[in-house]
Amino acid sequence: MSRYPLYLLPALMFLLSCNNGTTTPTLKDSTTNGQVITTDSITLISTEQADTENYADYYITIADTSHNYHELDKSMYLLAQSTRLAIDTGNRYYNQKRNEIILREDDEDEIYRGEYYPRRFEELPYLSLEYCDQYQQNSTHKNIALMAAICETKKTADSVCSIIKPYSPKAYVIKSKLYTGCMH
Repeated sequence: MSRYPLYLLPALMFLLSCNNGTTTPTLKDSTTNGQVITTDSITLISTEQADTENYADYYITIADTSHNYHELDKSMYLLAQSTRLAIDTGNRYYNQKRNEIILREDDEDEIYRGEYYPRRFEELPYLSLEYCDQYQQNSTHKNIALMAAICETKKTADSVCSIIKPYSPKAYVIKSKLYTGCMH
């Protein structure tokens, strides 16, 4: 018999399914007062430690912002044409009825179908429309960003900004702490 209660097994299995190899599975057990629990194959850490481990600092290049989706969508296609940057909608669209950017109802992600799912990781620069509040704490939910890049370094984000600035004079770079943990 294991020295850990059986009720911890489902939580452990869930956490292991979310592990992408870059983070340590986490579990808070009130019997340990937030201390590290070690098993034969993994180390479980407190929720407070996991929260900081599941976030990373990135530099975001934003071409423009607006509350008007259609205005930014038009700007995105014009900017793509001018800069040759690709557009990736992330299988999202603007639902007029709900007045929101959401994943298509037939998306393979059953959990987030019909909901907004944010862009979260560094990739090659491409254009997308994102809710600003995912990246800037002082923004409202309905404020939309025409995003050009998520970068690990400010230098890279500034480079992308310099490419788009002639076509989008309001372009700027922000530092943002993004959630990189499992969202399922």
